[in-house]
Amino acid sequence: MQSGSSSGETYLPEDAQTRPYKATRHGLPEIIRAFKSFSARRINTLRHTPGTPVWQRNYYEHIIRDEKEMDAIRQYILNNPQQWELDPENPTPARSA
Repeated sequence: MQSGSSSGETYLPEDAQTRPYKATRHGLPEIIRAFKSFSARRINTLRHTPGTPVWQRNYYEHIIRDEKEMDAIRQYILNNPQQWELDPENPTPARSA
């Protein structure tokens, strides 16, 4: 595909316009895996650290059912970085004195 210069339009090659298109549906695990893979490669390219792990191995999937759960998750997201030094997944934990 090629992108137009200033309008941001996307053009398909002529042969692609005549071929049938089959949409592929992916489940959440495949989407997460692709996101982690793409972003880790990009981060490591920018850091000049090829192959260095960026993400923890698993993720937590949860359906948020009400505002109370949403608030609890927001608090977790805000407070979690402060716990990183103590996290067993942290490759460089704080040293105790």
